[in-house]
Amino acid sequence: MIKDYNINPKDLNVYIGPHNRSCCYEVSEELIEKFKEVDIYKNININQGRYLDLEKCIFYSIGFNRSEKRKYKYN
Repeated sequence: MIKDYNINPKDLNVYIGPHNRSCCYEVSEELIEKFKEVDIYKNININQGRYLDLEKCIFYSIGFNRSEKRKYKYN
């Protein structure tokens, strides 16, 4: 999103609703592989075993990487 629309991340207000945390969200290997087939998730670690990190997926889908997330207000 940031790259596609040339948006300055400081101008964004991002709200993430309730979601399962990676510590508590165990999924099938097949579902993890489906996520990893998506281009934006190919080169990042989105799981610990069968625990899927939806928060990381959300941030990468809007164009933030893990280190950028720390620069902005995050609750």
